[in-house]
Amino acid sequence: MEIVLDQEYTAKTAAKPPSLLRKGGTLSKRALQVLPNYTCHAYVPALETIFAGKQNGSLVSWKLQRGKPGRHVNEVQIGAHSGGITCILHHPEYDKYLITGSCDSTLKFWDITGGGIEGDKCIQTIPAHNATITALAAHCDVLLTCSCDKTLKVWKPEEGRAVLKYPWFVVKQMFLFDYWATCIYSFPSKIAEDTMGEVYVGDAGGGLTIFRSIAAHQLDSEKVLVEELTLVRPHIRAFRQLGMTCILPVPTLNVVLSCSYDDGVRLSDISTVEILVSLSNKENPGARFVALAWSPTQEELMLADAEGHLFIWNSRMDKFVASTKAGYKVMSVSVASIGGQSAIIATTIEGIRVFTIKRSLPYKRHLGHSQRVLGLSVYASPEAHNDPFKEERSLISASVDNTICTWSVAQQIQNTKTYQEKYSEISAFLYLADERVVVTGHENGSLKVWNLQTGKTWRVSGHTNTVADVAQGLHRFNIHGGVEESAHFVTCSYDGHLAIWEITGAETATLQPKCDVRWMVCRDELITVVYDPLKHTYITAGNAGEITVWQVVDATRPVQKGAMKTCDDYEYAITALALDGNFLYSGGEDYVIRVWDTHACVMLKCFRDTAEVNGLYVVPATGNLLSCTRAGGVKMWSQTKGAVVAHFESPTHEEFRCLAHCRATDEVFVGTEEGGIVRVKLTASESVGDRVEAEDAVDDVFDETHHTAPLHADALQKLPADAGSPVDEFGFYRTGEASPSIPEELNVGSGAED
Repeated sequence: MEIVLDQEYTAKTAAKPPSLLRKGGTLSKRALQVLPNYTCHAYVPALETIFAGKQNGSLVSWKLQRGKPGRHVNEVQIGAHSGGITCILHHPEYDKYLITGSCDSTLKFWDITGGGIEGDKCIQTIPAHNATITALAAHCDVLLTCSCDKTLKVWKPEEGRAVLKYPWFVVKQMFLFDYWATCIYSFPSKIAEDTMGEVYVGDAGGGLTIFRSIAAHQLDSEKVLVEELTLVRPHIRAFRQLGMTCILPVPTLNVVLSCSYDDGVRLSDISTVEILVSLSNKENPGARFVALAWSPTQEELMLADAEGHLFIWNSRMDKFVASTKAGYKVMSVSVASIGGQSAIIATTIEGIRVFTIKRSLPYKRHLGHSQRVLGLSVYASPEAHNDPFKEERSLISASVDNTICTWSVAQQIQNTKTYQEKYSEISAFLYLADERVVVTGHENGSLKVWNLQTGKTWRVSGHTNTVADVAQGLHRFNIHGGVEESAHFVTCSYDGHLAIWEITGAETATLQPKCDVRWMVCRDELITVVYDPLKHTYITAGNAGEITVWQVVDATRPVQKGAMKTCDDYEYAITALALDGNFLYSGGEDYVIRVWDTHACVMLKCFRDTAEVNGLYVVPATGNLLSCTRAGGVKMWSQTKGAVVAHFESPTHEEFRCLAHCRATDEVFVGTEEGGIVRVKLTASESVGDRVEAEDAVDDVFDETHHTAPLHADALQKLPADAGSPVDEFGFYRTGEASPSIPEELNVGSGAED
């Protein structure tokens, strides 16, 4: 990733800064006199115009010159305050107007229907405060201002003036603080969470005050009118040790970002205000951060420091991913989309600079769905069943946008058919290749079987909470002294239960799911399950961080055969499982992939990834392990070398949620949080020693004598057992005991056709 200066907007008379620098690189006193000294900016996409305020009180503008990189000096003077402009705002509710605050204590409202070129004029000047106005913010139909006079004021258009050309703003509420308010952030519209604030105010004492608006009773439900602000969190003292300069809540991460005169930028829990992450300026230790902006699409934080450096910090990777020199002094930053490309607009004292974010794209990305992709499966298309390699060139995907899509992936990914779920959000997905059906779990606990050939579907009640995972299995029952095997699938749920299902009516294509047995595994939420075909057992994991192994001896008697846990106080959720013979791989929130011996139920070694692991898969041909992470990374791990032999990192750092491997082309398909499908070709490196040492990717817990190549499922044979052996006929140590209480078989009937 690279931050590249694309355009600069300034005045014709702007002096060249290099001639105004002191020997150490700092600006001289003369520089502050001859430079334009821009203080703030606002970009109005509808007008493709940048507005900026100056230290001398002038309000100026430029038409955006799309596709014309370089320096543009076509500055247009609109008007002026009698003191320096400190803040500028384009209110989305009043899109024809621009609002500025100044050191002269006044607010000015500007008509910008001329597009910043001609005809713009000041329509109202308000002596709003008794001291410098420090910040402006918009919330629904109100305007918020704060000042060095220690007040926050709420402004609304005066009633009875709707027929006039311009609104006339009057103060409706005022709040007095112990310290002067230095920064303010408000959500443009109402947010749903009642316990979360909508207006955040930071002050010179390092305190934080949080408000929430109360909506007025109205007939028009599309437009929210604010009656008043009310306190959610009264003054939180010592939120920062010194005065705050920026405050920025991010509800999607449940954090609030703050910048102050003390130790850098902090990410604090939005509810408890507990510090979660502290960001320090390691590149320029002597320069504090002065400006923040958030990119919600990339979940990236844009920062500027006092020496004019610009940074990008990625929240998914928890690290700085790019930096550049923006100017000699940065006053503010904002994030914008210009021409469909992400851009950073920075106010420097010498000009308004537009930077583009260059993200290299060494892969193919396709917008498959509108929301998170839950699961992917490479499957055989019916028309190509005679060619085993061609069979694996079709893809099926499921998403929380309640669609299931089939794709042709021979060369380009092309959608061939889309199936729509109407009733409950899809939460889990499985494709049964032999039956050519899709099984989906749903948020309301139900299950649905989709016959992709006939288009018919069957739905049954399955769990009392969200279905977290669906996996394929081969159920083995001891019935009347003999062993009966049949194809099944297994589901786990947030209700802590595991259920085993068979599909009846395959001959008549009715495909009705029937629950054979269901039992409680734990009181915590289950997240993932995998079936062990060698021992005919079911392995589950969830929020408690514990892996449990279960065997169904007959149709009503599940037996726990083992449990695996790193330590007693380990509480990180396990989000992914993969099985290769007698070796189980688990990954979760602690960034660690662990290798377990399913015979002894002990951990053998672990690999350390760079983010939360969301998906695991063992490549049958090589035994290499594939992993995908929340930070947008895909890695290929060598089991014998215990190292990363190939890796891919998304240039956009989008969150990877699931993966599938195509045997024919040796490609990896990855589903993303944003609904995309990424197609990656990973090539294993012959020499990986240097790379692993540099990335510090592996953390083995055993010595080299334990690094033996694992056997694969197709090469393993069931171990013989005798009466005196501590190992039972399924290869387990005899430590399991029957579950003390097993619920009765779930009565779900024969299902109902949608």
